[in-house]
Amino acid sequence: MELRQKVGKLFIVRPEALDPEISWTRDTELPAYALQRVNDRMRRTAELYPVGGVLLYGHNISDPQQLRIFTEEIHSLPGKPLVCIDEEGGRVSRISRNPNFSVPRFESAAALAQAAGNPGTSGAETDRQQNNAAAIGSQAGEHGALNKPACRSAVYEAAKAIGGYLKEYGIDLDFAPVADVNTNPCNIIIGDRAFSDKPETAAPLVADFVRGLAETGIISCLKHFPGHGDTIEDTHSGFAVSNKDWEEISACEMQTFRAGIAAGVPMIMSAHIAVPAVTGTDIPATLSPLLLQEKLRTELGFNGVIISDALEMGAIAQRYTSAEAAVGTFLAGADLILNPASLPEAFEAMLSAVRSGKISEQRLDESLRRIEKLQ
Repeated sequence: MELRQKVGKLFIVRPEALDPEISWTRDTELPAYALQRVNDRMRRTAELYPVGGVLLYGHNISDPQQLRIFTEEIHSLPGKPLVCIDEEGGRVSRISRNPNFSVPRFESAAALAQAAGNPGTSGAETDRQQNNAAAIGSQAGEHGALNKPACRSAVYEAAKAIGGYLKEYGIDLDFAPVADVNTNPCNIIIGDRAFSDKPETAAPLVADFVRGLAETGIISCLKHFPGHGDTIEDTHSGFAVSNKDWEEISACEMQTFRAGIAAGVPMIMSAHIAVPAVTGTDIPATLSPLLLQEKLRTELGFNGVIISDALEMGAIAQRYTSAEAAVGTFLAGADLILNPASLPEAFEAMLSAVRSGKISEQRLDESLRRIEKLQ
């Protein structure tokens, strides 16, 4: 591959990032554009910036026929990008929350965990949990109802159902499951997106979700390392912090991440939270070599792909330029760069960093080898 093609493989972006006629300062402005097909401007941009993936949001999806056509068109762009989505089940689900789709619908990860129950439960309590499990999965059309016994495999079956319809509509990668442990009741961003506020409950369910998606051929991704569940702020809008030290994080959040790694998860997403008791600074985890390399790679032994959370989010964009954020997260240890605020600025900065030697070609190729294993 030429250098531009190599650098392009490092980026996953919104569809709108490929259309130079679309500009926005807040993502809430984007639904007005309703970009749901690949146009000629996007094709020309993809020739110059051959990105590795395109992330769809709810406003990019209208109905099954449109989605199938759109994903086919994205796959045909230069670089053959992966099509990505956030389909966790519950409130962060771009397809199942669209009434035009007849797919399984799940209340939340926390509800799935409740339905899964605890191994060894018997009698009336088991009957109650089985009824809950049957009620949580609702379905119309060809997929059939999810009516599974209450056990830890309820989460596995839910992930298989999600992966099944993602595959049907041409999706390659699902940014799920949430591996956070929702330990802070004041948390405004995680909540019932997490399986539990107890790591011993959440950990096996995270592993089940990873295995369920893998069964359908969908790439899974744990988020948000090193754990967003103990914060009270939302990194979409600004600075967020966890005041735990590494011993506390290891005893709690790392249980779920270790379980996901043991289950073979191919990708982990970094959080934009600061962990000053670990790093000694207010630097976001996304930009911390200590967290991404020393902790995630070396201590936890994760050899898969590390992806940043979206760099357009307030926690990053308010403090760093697109160039600083892209180069910084890659030097910190990430392999994939998600949603920079400016694709051209971030892309050209990465090119310059490789050409100048700030980023070695060996380091670039290491990331590309990891990314290629996702295909």
